[in-house]
Amino acid sequence: MKKAKILILLLLNCIFLQAQNGISGYLNLENVENLKSEISLYEVDMNGSQLKVTNDFLAKVMVDEKGYFEFSADFFGSENKFYKVELDPQDENSFIKFPTYHVFILSNTDSLYFQKSNQLFGSYTNTNLADLEWQKFNQFESNRSLNDEAIFRKKYKPFVKDSLQILMVKLIGIKQLKDKKLLEKDIQENPNYYLNLLEDFQSSDLNPTDYAHLENEIAMVELTEVNEKYQMSLWWNGISVFLILGLFFSVFQMRKKAKNQLPILAPSLSEREELIKSLILEGKSNKEIASELFISLSTVKTHITSLYKKLGVSGRKEILIEK
Repeated sequence: MKKAKILILLLLNCIFLQAQNGISGYLNLENVENLKSEISLYEVDMNGSQLKVTNDFLAKVMVDEKGYFEFSADFFGSENKFYKVELDPQDENSFIKFPTYHVFILSNTDSLYFQKSNQLFGSYTNTNLADLEWQKFNQFESNRSLNDEAIFRKKYKPFVKDSLQILMVKLIGIKQLKDKKLLEKDIQENPNYYLNLLEDFQSSDLNPTDYAHLENEIAMVELTEVNEKYQMSLWWNGISVFLILGLFFSVFQMRKKAKNQLPILAPSLSEREELIKSLILEGKSNKEIASELFISLSTVKTHITSLYKKLGVSGRKEILIEK
């Protein structure tokens, strides 16, 4: 009974330690040389596929003789951010054979607890869902088969787009696509997905500078597509103008050819003019024509003038030549 009570107390103690917000837990300080028993806390900035430590130093705590340390939730903001805890070296120039730091995602409403382990920073539990997904992402990335470009294209993009749900972690995956020079092509193939994703980023509490690269990439793709459509429009407009000019030229040529092929219609002469023409062709004079037709000489001259005009001639000789 007494042992059961002790076990329950130990269990409650562990739950209490893990339930408190902030960071707590144990380090394995065995085999650690030339290292201070101090741990520093830094805020970490996302930068491409790397995590770059900012100059913002947050806090430093001592590690007790059992390896226990803790940082209260007061050092963390209400938003999810990347942080790093690091065991400080005695000599900054000394070479450390093993990692002396650990990076994670946390907010001031979460608790992270390092369990006792054979490693300096052993396994830990974290109530932050973004950190759990980031661990899942890191485990996926550690797959060596992803070094093959074909496998990376086949597996990585679907994993980032479908399996990652936390925007903060999805953004890291998107940056990896950019580093692999696959983002531009994927935006071209899935524009609506990335436009919706960008809206999600913009409505979130993420720092706009973190997803600025995605905005720029989408803008460049859209600009390229606009230029391509503009060039295509110019090309089609040029073809249209060429076809229209060709059509006008063809119509003009057809009309010209049709005009040249029109039959020359004989002038329409009256019965009297036809008779006078025939008498002229017989070589008769105006006086002889007047006598034969029983009309005055002036009437003969009037008919002959009309005849000349209709035939387009200026005298008897031209009528006789056409004969």
